[in-house]
Amino acid sequence: MNKPTLGYLKCNIDVAFFPNEKEIGFGIMLWDDRSLFVAAKVVHFPGAALVKEMEAACLLNALLWVQSLDQSMVEFEVDAKVVVEDLKNSYTDLTEFGSILVQCQLVLASETNFSVSFVRRQENIIAHGLAGVACFYASPTFFNVPLNLFSSNNI
Repeated sequence: MNKPTLGYLKCNIDVAFFPNEKEIGFGIMLWDDRSLFVAAKVVHFPGAALVKEMEAACLLNALLWVQSLDQSMVEFEVDAKVVVEDLKNSYTDLTEFGSILVQCQLVLASETNFSVSFVRRQENIIAHGLAGVACFYASPTFFNVPLNLFSSNNI
């Protein structure tokens, strides 16, 4: 993972799908410019949707969560290239995906020091791990201490 710009936080996000259980998990991790853990959030809910819709919904969830933490200088990294490209190209349509992107664009317009960029899955492994354990939590859960996601009990 690349460190964020000095004075900024970095927020990595990812989605996990549990098709057998018909459930979705979001993993969101926030860390500082010294690569130190700041906070994390997992969200789990029933349902199924298009991958790009869920990736965009996870980004929106992260944008709103970080905004609620009164953080204003944040670099968001997403491993869904279509979401990042469509967001940067101001893509809109009348689908659920288009609606979520418009909501993301509104938050980004109000937070001028928020940025969104694409990152490869290999560089987003911690957020992916968080998303993978989201199904073990009945409601949105916040962490302010680091988790050991890769212990033998979680793999």
